[in-house]
Amino acid sequence: MRKIGPLQVAIAAGLLWLAIYGGQIPGCTLPVGPTVKPTAATYTFDDKKTAIPPPVASALSKLNEQGITATQDEVDTMDGTGQVPDQYKVSRPAAVAAGLPSLVVMGGEKVLKVVKDPRTEEQVLEAVK
Repeated sequence: MRKIGPLQVAIAAGLLWLAIYGGQIPGCTLPVGPTVKPTAATYTFDDKKTAIPPPVASALSKLNEQGITATQDEVDTMDGTGQVPDQYKVSRPAAVAAGLPSLVVMGGEKVLKVVKDPRTEEQVLEAVK
């Protein structure tokens, strides 16, 4: 019969702790890495099927005033070479995958959140919090 040493016991205890608590210490909040802040919000839509609701347009203006680049992207708009404009190369596929219209909130080049069919100013502003 093989002996179990202290290292194996510690590893087993650690794995059990991970399984039970998911890596968290019960009753404690551990700091996590830096939170990515929203830097852009893009409302992507298909103008053949829908228009931008006025409350959404108003919210995009408010976001721009707060320093978040907020834009409208009509899904069929291409640049002069027939390609998706650079500023929408990440947000447009995320919006299309969620279903149009959608609001895509970005932190740099990372999609932070996608909100399908926002209709109110509150929905748009809440998405970037």
